Amino acid sequence: MVFLSETSISLHKEYLRNLKLRLSIFEKTYPSLRGKSCYGISRLNMNKGEREEALKLKCEILAHEIYFDSFNQSSARCDSLSRQYVSEANFLYQLFRACEAEDAKFLFIYLNGRGEIKYCIENDLTRALTNFMPQLAFDLCEHAYFYDYGFDKSAYLKAALSCLNLSKIENAVANIKKR
Repeated sequence: MVFLSETSISLHKEYLRNLKLRLSIFEKTYPSLRGKSCYGISRLNMNKGEREEALKLKCEILAHEIYFDSFNQSSARCDSLSRQYVSEANFLYQLFRACEAEDAKFLFIYLNGRGEIKYCIENDLTRALTNFMPQLAFDLCEHAYFYDYGFDKSAYLKAALSCLNLSKIENAVANIKKR
């Protein structure tokens, strides 16, 4: 993640580690949580408040894990994006404008059931991650960028969007076409 300092990455990973520790406490109390997806947790028969808290933690962990795996330094082409959005640059511009306008937690890029590339900006991670599995995630919360960019969210967006690993989308589209 070349657009963030080592200190910023360390702080963000510490945040993720704390989320995982909190989830592990739930898993000790409710062993049925272990290994469950967000969707699986949402269907468990347990106290509603505790299920929702465990689900919230699991979804936030998943969103951050995808976020840490969504970037690279090389710029691989994504022909599927070009076909659907005219160009990669147009797609990235749409993402930038959407992220800049919204005050939300995460941007998710995913494939719908027809293999079309979609994105959504979400505050409710549980709703998003129980309904689809994103290929890429982008943390929009201040804790993700404030250390390096202060209040300049636009600079963070420009730097991070230029490093998105678009080849993950191309690979996911290719896998759908093979089916």
